[in-house]
Order: sequence, then C-alpha cells, then structure tokens
Amino acid sequence: MSKKLLLFLILFSLCTITVHGDISMEITKNCHITSNKSINNIIDGRYSTNLALSENDNINIIINDNVNIKGDKHIKAIYILWDNVPSSFSIKDASGNLISSYDSKKNIFLHQLIKIDQDINSLDLTIDSGNCKIAEIYVFSNGYLPEWVQNWKEPYEKADILLLPTHADDEHLFFGGTMPYYAGELKLKVQVAYLTNHYNFRVHELLNGLWSVGIRAYPIIPEFYDHYASSLDEAKQLYNENDILGYQVELLRRFKPFVVIGHDLNGEYGHGVHMLNAHSLTKVLETSSDNTMFTESAQKYGVWDVPKCYLHLYKSNRLSMNWDVPLKRFNNKTAFEMAVIGFSKHISQQEFFSVGKKGVFDCRAFGLYRSTVGEDKVKNDFLENINIKTHKSNKFSIDLIR
Repeated sequence: MSKKLLLFLILFSLCTITVHGDISMEITKNCHITSNKSINNIIDGRYSTNLALSENDNINIIINDNVNIKGDKHIKAIYILWDNVPSSFSIKDASGNLISSYDSKKNIFLHQLIKIDQDINSLDLTIDSGNCKIAEIYVFSNGYLPEWVQNWKEPYEKADILLLPTHADDEHLFFGGTMPYYAGELKLKVQVAYLTNHYNFRVHELLNGLWSVGIRAYPIIPEFYDHYASSLDEAKQLYNENDILGYQVELLRRFKPFVVIGHDLNGEYGHGVHMLNAHSLTKVLETSSDNTMFTESAQKYGVWDVPKCYLHLYKSNRLSMNWDVPLKRFNNKTAFEMAVIGFSKHISQQEFFSVGKKGVFDCRAFGLYRSTVGEDKVKNDFLENINIKTHKSNKFSIDLIR
C-alpha cells in the first residue's frame, strides 16, 4: 500500500469519525417550552394535533439547567412544522434582542429550519402578524443535523426539469425515479409544482417524501383545493380552466425548464383532475412563448418556449426509463427503490396505492409529447438532445450548525 493511499485512508477515517461525533443533539425534551397557550400538541410527535397562535402570541424555549447535555449548552437551531404559516414572525433572545425575522412573502416554509448564530440558551418565537398553527417543534444543539431535518432552499430561478404532479404522492407513483435520479444523483435543478393543495397533514407527507428522494428546492403548492372528478368535463366544472392555464403558463415562464413532465392525458386511473392538469399543459405549451397571452406573467418573467415535454403513458415517441440502476447518492439503492421510499412517507395513502412497473402505474413509461430539439433516438434520458453541464460530484451537503 502506497504512502499516499494510506494517508488518504487515515484522513477519510478521521473525517468520518468527526462527522458522526458531531451529530447535532435533539434537545427538545431537555428544554422548558412555554406559551400563553398549552404547548402539549407541539411536542407530541403527531401531525394531527397543533397549537393555534395569533398575532403577539409567543413560544419561549429555555434549556433546563438541571439536565446534563453533552457538549455546548446552547440552542443552535429550531425546526418548526407549521400547519399554516403566519404572515411574519421573529426570534428574540432573553433580553428581547432580535436574532432573526421571517416574512411569508419570501422565506417561510411549512417545514422551517431556523439556525441560531449566537450562543444562547433561551429564545422567544413571536408571531408578529397573521394567524397560524404549529404541528411540531424541535430544538437542537450544535453539530450536524440529522438527515430527517429539512433545510429547504427557495424555489429555483431557473430549472432544468419541471415536474407537474396533481396531488401529493403522484410525484412518486407516476414519475417514479425522476427525482432521485435527476435531482439526487445528477444534482440537476428539478422543480416540483403541484396543481392542488390538500390543506391538511398530507402536505407534511408531501414534504417528507420530496426530501427523502433528494429534492431541496421548496415545491410550489398553489391554492387550488383538492377535489375528485371522474371526467375531464367534471374537473372543468370544479375548477376555472382559465385560472389553471394562467397558473401553468406562469410556471413555464418563471422556471424556464428545458424539460417539463406531466400526467397521462387519460388521467392515469381515470382521475378527471389529472386529465385537466395534462390537457391544460398541452395548451400552455403553445402559448407560453406568446407575450400577448397571460400578459401579467409575461411582463413579470418574460416568455419561454419549453424545448421538451414528456407525458406519462403517452403512446407516441415512447421511452421506458431504467429506474433500476444503483445510485451512489442513496447508498446504491436504485431510483425505483427510492421512489418506493419516497411514497412510503405518504402514510395516509399506503392502503390505496403503490409504486409499480405495470399498467397505468408503470412509473417508467413516458412519451415525448413535444420537442423543439428533435426526436429521441437513444430513448433513455429525458435530457436527450439537451446540452446541460452536469455537476459531476456525488458529494451531498450536510447541514452543520455551530
């Protein structure tokens, strides 16, 4: 064994020991958490319960002096799972000094990680405006955050791939390994934008599923309420079609993707809102480059002609994606296995659906609906004929709090 190789192995071992030795401690149970309202619902480990807060309500967190916490006795991060977000909130230290503030117009996510740069052992979270509900809250000391803690980034300004599921769980069921392969393994900018909003615990499942398969840019979750429709006509009665078209045009213009991926025109298993999502997409593909159509988003974002669009189960220009290749990012689990893991986070849907490779649930089966860059020939890559400089490194960032 060469000296260089031996030195590398020693350094690698030390780095590995350091990372595991610095895992951030969850110290929620070692803190005294109080509010002007009962806090039981935000420390019970359940999404189904919450604490409702209004303007000027606050939560105080203090590390208990009489407990033994290994390492530094400082609050270095709090992780909040909101059921709905306030208009604004702030974090202050025990003396009332402002540590950080957040505004929903920019950077409040339903799963919000707040890092604390100062050495403090107590803080106040105050709702500055708006009403909100908190499902859970967690407190951490310094070190590397556990994998399950979500530190979301803002949605991309420019996306490589735009994925358009209708509901929470569709992104895994019908688009399969797209996210773990392109976002997780290749580090490409995959932006997810839903058509409907469940306004309940399923949004927590949605975020948990996306995070587990490598999505880091916060998804777009609009205000269209989730309804079931048995046909396209019924869906058009439930939703204002022009509002749907305007929303989708804005997505294409805002994110300017090289590739957009949508639902089966037949609604997968016959869901009318899936049909509406797909049929609307085929219309806006023809109008997103026209600045006389939906002029507000054209003025805000400019226009965009999407180079490629794939639809699930589309019968022309077919391709079958190979989701069975091991991925280094996920410890050699395949993209299909990761899609199964992602869907497993949707606990409420487990008895109804499963990720598969057959029939309408074949998450590998797509067709090239539209292309301005020519037809696929190799037919194993959504980005065929698209020139993107990919990030070659398979290293993945770990959040460190100090």
